[in-house]
This record gives sequence, structure tokens and C-alpha cells, in this order.
Amino acid sequence: MQHSDTNIHVPPYLTNQLEEAELNEFTFIRFGDIGNYPIGSRNIGGNYNFPGDGIVPSTLEVDHLNIKGPKFDIAMWGWTLPINRNLPYFPSEAKRKIIWIDTGVKDIASQIENIDIGIIHISFPTRYENLVETDTSALKDIVNMFAPFDNIKFVFSNLWDIWGYEFDDIDITDYLSDILNDVPQHRIFMFLCNEQVVTEFKHKMPSANIEYHSVYPRRIYVSNRNFENNENPRRKHFLNLNHFEKTHRTEIFNFLNEELDFNKSYTSYVAKNSFLEEPVNHTSTHFTFWQDNLPHGYYTDSLINIVNETWFDYDYYVPDEVYPTNTVHRKHRNFFTEKTYKPIYFEQIFLVVGLPYTHQSLTKLGFKLFHDIIDYSFDTEINSEKRMSMIKEQITKLSNIDIDDLNKYYFNKECQQILKHNKEIFTKMRTFSINKYIKEHSNG
Repeated sequence: MQHSDTNIHVPPYLTNQLEEAELNEFTFIRFGDIGNYPIGSRNIGGNYNFPGDGIVPSTLEVDHLNIKGPKFDIAMWGWTLPINRNLPYFPSEAKRKIIWIDTGVKDIASQIENIDIGIIHISFPTRYENLVETDTSALKDIVNMFAPFDNIKFVFSNLWDIWGYEFDDIDITDYLSDILNDVPQHRIFMFLCNEQVVTEFKHKMPSANIEYHSVYPRRIYVSNRNFENNENPRRKHFLNLNHFEKTHRTEIFNFLNEELDFNKSYTSYVAKNSFLEEPVNHTSTHFTFWQDNLPHGYYTDSLINIVNETWFDYDYYVPDEVYPTNTVHRKHRNFFTEKTYKPIYFEQIFLVVGLPYTHQSLTKLGFKLFHDIIDYSFDTEINSEKRMSMIKEQITKLSNIDIDDLNKYYFNKECQQILKHNKEIFTKMRTFSINKYIKEHSNG
């Protein structure tokens, strides 16, 4: 048995995130293999490396990416900024305890008897079919091995990209709930960033500790903590910012600039070489830094953010990652990213051009919408063409409102209460402590 502590230093301006970074409450369980399944040589987290672990691939090689199976990862809920900025995240006071288990012996109990709270952390992947195993029963074996020990907690997390929970004929919530069936539910923790996926898991495992949690509110705040709103009338109806090319983004961008009065909008589209400011050539290493450091002046000079989200189509057909000759049918559900959270932080009215039920999910998370001026009936329309047409009708209606009247609505008491309420929900999300939550719920 090998036990190692790893210290990581954090920049001074992030030290107020100490509570999130205190990992010394837990001991992270590691193992080199499970039966004939060599953990260290399979896809267990891509480039999410952590000094001292020694089992996580440092490259995104094809032989790592194209193998299904459980992915093991660092305690990524401690992040305040993306890992690809090469910034460390944990203060030196927070010692991350790691214990290596010899799975080849029967006496597992003696190896973990001195652990107070042991964590087996499994990354819930963006492409959720990666949890469905081929040619291995590793995840089942891991669960069976540690199910008898009440001090060991199973933590599944993904704080940014969960597109849905079913593909072809496999429902991932059924699949994973069945594997975890022999584990007392109070020892199961899930922190996932898709409201509908969270709802489904809560239905399947009602006594487990399952919470919606997203990295985006904290990320936006960290990069824009100096933002101050103003009480000056805004000159533009709309703000619409785009980066990568997507069909629905192009349609909305062209609609705002060609079919409506382009003078009523601030728009940008990096993929189309359309910029509000002189473009900066950031490398991919700094992409998220660029993505999160936002032009405050355009947010405070526009009233309605037309959010072109990542996904728009409910039904999605793509080549299978492992078997390229096959086609996988995914159903994208209720997934939204930092793009939707930005107008909430910057206190704007918003309309999301995204997946069906996006606005419904936002209300379930506690946010309020702007029913006085927006008809959200498009939100429940699954057909993409119909939903796009309904969205354009709403944007046209908003565009026809005189800018002075729109400013009056924005600055009236009712609208300001909605904006402040949404900002409070945003703040609660960004300050939620997973570490504190696990500790408080570890005794059932």
C-alpha cells in the first residue's frame, strides 16, 4: 500500500476559494488495475492530470479516447479556473490525500480501515455512452469491491458538459442505477450539470445525494468580479456573441443583421470574421480565458441577450466513437453552458436559442423569466424548424418595441426584481461547496 500527499499552490487572488479547495477532509482511492482491466492504460480522464497520481494519461491519444469504460479523474470540483491555463488550484494548506489499494489481495478492509471518508471519484463523461463498458466489467467490479465498506463514498461528477441521458436504446440512468444497486444510496454522490439528468437520477435513486452543480457561475465570476452594472439607458436592443460555427447561430446572426435592423444589435461571430473589437489571436491553451473575459461595455449598453447555445437540435445522429461504421442516435436534453449564465450575471434580459425545455430547466433551478415581454411557448417545441420560427417571431416582436419603452421596462421595479433574484440564484450556485456537502451528508 502506498500513500502520498500532494501540495499545490494557488494564486493569491483565489485564496478566498479555500473552502472549496480543502481536500484534506477526504482520502482519494486509487488502484492500478481491476482484475484484467489495466486502469493506467485505458481512457481514465484524458489530459486531466494531477501530479503524483501517475496513472492518468497526459495526452489525448486515440487509443485512450476510443475505448469505452469508466473514467477516473482528479477532484475537479475544486477547480476555480480551467486546467488548461496551467494554473494550480489548491492552496498549500489543502493536502490531497491519496491511497493506493492493492486490488489483487482479498484483504481490502485492512487497507482502508484508517480512512474517515474515502472517495472513489468517477468522471461522468460528456459523451455519456462512455460509461457503458465494452469487453470489461471494471465499473461493476469496482462497485462490488467497495460496496461493503461504509466509509467509502462513490462520487460521480461532471460540472460542465452533460448533453442528455440516453442514446440508442440505452438509458444511462437505468444503467448506472443498476450497477450501484448494492451500494447504500446515502453513500452515492452525484454532482452533474444537466437539470433533467439530475431529476432522472433522483427518481431512480431517491435516497442518494444528487445535486445540480455547474462550474460556469464560478468561472464567470472569477474572470469578471470587477463588473459593475449602471443605470444609464441602453442604446441597443440585443447582444448576440458567437464563436464556433453552428447552423442555428448562423441563422440567428443573419436574422439580426439582415432581416431586422442591424443598428439595434451588437453582434459578433468569430467563425465568420465578424468582431466587435480588434480580434486577439489566443491559443487554444488560453481559449477559456478569452471565453470568460467579456466586453462589459457591450453588456451594459444592450438590454436583451440573444443566447446562441451550443446545441439546438433535439435529435442528433453521429458516428459511434468506438465503431465509426455505426451511427449513434443521441437525444440532447436541457443542456446549457456559460453562454446562458453570462446574461444572468450581467443582469440582462435573455432569450436562449437552444435545446427544447431549456427555459423550463432554468425555472426548475430557481431562475425567473420575463413573461411580460417574451412568449416562451417555443421552449416546448421539439421540432427544430418550428422552434426556430417561433423564436424569430419573439425576436421580431422585441425588435419592434421602441428602445425608450424597452429601457422603461428594464428599469422598472418588476424587471429589476427578476434580474436581482436571478443574480442571487447565480451567487448561490457559484458558492456551493461540494466538499462541505459531502462531509455533511457522509453519515446518511
